[in-house]
Amino acid sequence: MAVRIHFTDDDLAHIRLAQAPEPMWEALLSMHMLQTDTGSAVFGGWRHRVRRELPADVRPLLRLAPPVDCSADFLTPAAGTGGLDAGTGALLSTPRQRLRGDLLELARAGRRLPRWARPLADGDKEAVAHLARVFRQYFGTALAPVVGPASAPASTPNMPSTDGTWRTATSARCSAPSTPISSGGGRCWR
Repeated sequence: MAVRIHFTDDDLAHIRLAQAPEPMWEALLSMHMLQTDTGSAVFGGWRHRVRRELPADVRPLLRLAPPVDCSADFLTPAAGTGGLDAGTGALLSTPRQRLRGDLLELARAGRRLPRWARPLADGDKEAVAHLARVFRQYFGTALAPVVGPASAPASTPNMPSTDGTWRTATSARCSAPSTPISSGGGRCWR
């Protein structure tokens, strides 16, 4: 079922983009890419390295982030913006009901869950701490070699913007007028 979202000019005027990648989302989306073979020209080397180097005790984390259908929403907590430390901190304080609900949704979708999913669904502190540890290990193996430490601030040169303020190069790129990069059935924007 396709969903169509309409934005008014006022809606578009209030959109703000992050000035730096969000580590929790980057990790989740990379888990999706790791479990597919799409984009081999771009991701093939990365995928091969991560599949080879990912520790065995971290691999069950991927079951919480299947590349299709639903993923465990608690892996991308809203309170976790601001870096990997903030994200895993928010993960550690996820309410039991949220853990249980997301895991039940995955189970109902026929997903095979990690053996530590039952205590995690019960809100067991050690199981939640284990989840945070394996998440950090995943990030360290899959993303840190490519993007660097997630807690480091973006170091991009400052540049003037059209309104006379100064922005980093990253925020200037994000604020640039959107241009279509493909067409045919829909539009992709950058």
